[in-house]
Amino acid sequence: MMVANVLRSIRLLGDSSHAYVDKGVVGIQANREEINRLLHESLMLVTALYPHIGYDKATTIAKTAHKEGTRSRRQL
Repeated sequence: MMVANVLRSIRLLGDSSHAYVDKGVVGIQANREEINRLLHESLMLVTALYPHIGYDKATTIAKTAHKEGTRSRRQL
């Protein structure tokens, strides 16, 4: 009985994933301009710099950029 319920659940999950793809995912496209903007404004870019400029300098840049609402690149 448990095996039958597990198999029924697996079938239900499979069917629902097909319906989700057909009715929800097909046709979705990425907004490349928005992705590019968010990537370049991200404070996470500073984490890549800290091995080169030091942790203290990197955190100062990130905090200042966050506080002023500017890009971290402008703080460099």
